[in-house]
Amino acid sequence: MKYLSILIIVLIPVTIILINISILAKNYNFYLTIYKTQNIYNNFPNESILDSATKNLIDYFRNKNILDQNYYSGQAQIHLKDVKYLLNIVSITSLIVITTVFFLNGLFVYKKELKRLTGSLVKGGLATIILTIIISAFLIFNFQGFFIDFHKIFFRNNYWLFDESDNLIKMFPERFFMYFSYVLIGNIIITSLVLILSATIIRKINDKPHI
Repeated sequence: MKYLSILIIVLIPVTIILINISILAKNYNFYLTIYKTQNIYNNFPNESILDSATKNLIDYFRNKNILDQNYYSGQAQIHLKDVKYLLNIVSITSLIVITTVFFLNGLFVYKKELKRLTGSLVKGGLATIILTIIISAFLIFNFQGFFIDFHKIFFRNNYWLFDESDNLIKMFPERFFMYFSYVLIGNIIITSLVLILSATIIRKINDKPHI
C-alpha cells in the first residue's frame, strides 16, 4: 500500500490541475467576465460580435459545430484545431486519472487504510499548492516568456504567431491569458485546500473512539 499511497500523492496534482483547466477552458460565462474586466470588448464595434464568436468557439471545443469561417481566419482555424486537440487530450487524461484515483481511494477504504489514504490526500493537496506556487512565480516575473515557451512546447508549428489585426488576437490578447492564468491558479489552490480540509476532517472523525 505504500507505493499506492505515493501514486495517489503524484496523481492528485495532475487531477486538480487538469480538472480546473477543463472547467475554465470551456466556460462561456468565464470568457465574458474576462472580456468585461480586461476591456476586450473595446476591440470590437459591439459586444454581440465577440459574444457570438465565443459561443461558436466554445461549441466547437465541445464538438457541437464548426468554426465560423467568416470570423476566424484560415490561420486561426488551424491553430484552434490544434488547441481543440490539446483540450481533448486534457479531457481524456483527466478521465483516466480521476478513474484511477477513485479506484485507489476505494481500494484503501476496502482495506480499511483510511488513515493512510487521508494522509496521502493531504500530501497530494500540499504538493499541488507547492507546484502551483512555483509555476506562479514564473508567471509573475516573466509571463510573456512562459507564454511563448508553452506554445513552443505544445504546438509543433508557428500558426500560433498571429498578426495583431487578426480577430483571434483581438479576442485573446495577452491580458486575457494573464487573467485566465491567475483565476486558474486561484481555483487550483482553493480546490487543494478543500481537499486537505476534507481529508483532515475525515481523519479526525475516523480517529475518534467509537462508543
